[in-house]
Amino acid sequence: MKKFICKKEIELHTIVKEVLEKAENSGRVGAFVVALYGELGAGKTTFTKHFARELGITKEITSPTFVIQKRFEIAEDKNKIFKNFYHLDVYRIDSAEEIESLGWKEIISDPKNIVLVEWADKIENKLPKNALKIKFVFVNDTTREVQVFE
Repeated sequence: MKKFICKKEIELHTIVKEVLEKAENSGRVGAFVVALYGELGAGKTTFTKHFARELGITKEITSPTFVIQKRFEIAEDKNKIFKNFYHLDVYRIDSAEEIESLGWKEIISDPKNIVLVEWADKIENKLPKNALKIKFVFVNDTTREVQVFE
């Protein structure tokens, strides 16, 4: 596990770059899945916004709490490995089986997809075994501890 202490939002950018480098060099068979853990307000959506910007996505990123899943196309000039960015917020689902109806198996089997899942603990048994896990810990109003598990 690697720990980062972030006192400013911009410091998340370092973690985003590191995660994207892992994604691009992972040699995986399916999608690159990043499982995000942490309490409400710990920084999961903020991290996702920075992640999407690094992929060249200019649309506003908001947590898809009520629609559960959003897909964004990644321009080839921004990333030659990934074509689609999926952002899931599974906070409101009652069981992990619910994500099956969203095409979960197809999404995670496509190596052109990069997927970030907020509240990943709710679908732990549906995550690929090689999912990168990141935990956000609220320290105080201006500080977060970010733990990246490899």
